[in-house]
Amino acid sequence: MLTVKIILLCITVYLSCYLTGGLICPERDRKTPGLKIVYGLMILWAVFFAVTVVFVLFQKRVYERGFTFDATPLWNASNLVTVYLALALILSVAGIVMGVLRLLKNAEKTTDEERNAPLVLDRYEIMILGLFIALVLFQIIKSVFFAFADGDDSYYVSVAQLMTGGEQTLYMKDPYTGYPTSVQMRYALAPFPVWVGTLGCIFGLNAATVAHICMPLLLIPITYVIYNAVGNLLFGSNRTGKYMFLCLVAIFVMFSYYSINPSEVFFLTRTRQGKEALANIVIPILFYDMFRRASLEALKYDTKNYILIILIELSGALTSVFGNILILIMLFANFIYAFYRKASLRYKFMSALLAVPPVLIVAIYYLL
Repeated sequence: MLTVKIILLCITVYLSCYLTGGLICPERDRKTPGLKIVYGLMILWAVFFAVTVVFVLFQKRVYERGFTFDATPLWNASNLVTVYLALALILSVAGIVMGVLRLLKNAEKTTDEERNAPLVLDRYEIMILGLFIALVLFQIIKSVFFAFADGDDSYYVSVAQLMTGGEQTLYMKDPYTGYPTSVQMRYALAPFPVWVGTLGCIFGLNAATVAHICMPLLLIPITYVIYNAVGNLLFGSNRTGKYMFLCLVAIFVMFSYYSINPSEVFFLTRTRQGKEALANIVIPILFYDMFRRASLEALKYDTKNYILIILIELSGALTSVFGNILILIMLFANFIYAFYRKASLRYKFMSALLAVPPVLIVAIYYLL
């Protein structure tokens, strides 16, 4: 039964991300199912961050006024799970509706050649792709079935465990001792462990199971999807070059444990932590979006692209408060690049506006 729940969780999250990603996926990436999953994950993470921060701030307000938490059951963890689940279902249904409408609209535009065009790989490409898949499977098996001791789990996994254990407050109990405490905003404004606990509550799984088994099964493949997208930009139609690039990335990841600090170490050994998601998913997908836009003849933002970057920013805030600073550094680089490319004044103004969400989150952190 435990195995069934784990498989159901992974399939449900992938499916929900795929359906939701259709709402915001740029037209160029719609034919890539993996990127739709990545974009859908950004939407679901951004929504979860916004909802959870509201719940935490209202709990903090109640705590500071001296009321017991039982007097305000509206802002408890169970209601957070319910609200997030409802929003995820609504977004998934909206994605299905939009996908059907898009199929009906584009059905007449698709030629028979495009519809029946096979994906033919030669023997050499199959061999390199098979090697890459084997490397990824090896990494997933090692991450799922082998233990890695990390002291940070005593806090992050414990926060998730409090939720799956029935605790109704958010960041109002010390995960080390279980005693009540004031809301710790340093952690409450980066509630990635609460997302792990929320998945555990929805599927009836222990938080440690979700953190140590489900997270590698979810986040490791998603990371390589982003690397594959970067490979498409680098190598274009040269599939051999792209597959060799992916193999080198996978090998580099496996031999990066020269210290405990590289993102690749977090990638394989601390997949359940927000810092891993920041370093290996949020930052790379933001880099991919900027890289893709920089390859265009004219720099420009459309509405979907602008919203997508804001969603990525909120996803970065979910994983770590420091993630806001790293995202601001990347946005500043993008702003400077706009001057180098002599972009329009509108593009420069829109690039500057992108810094507003992370700046506001950092300001809230320092104010509270």
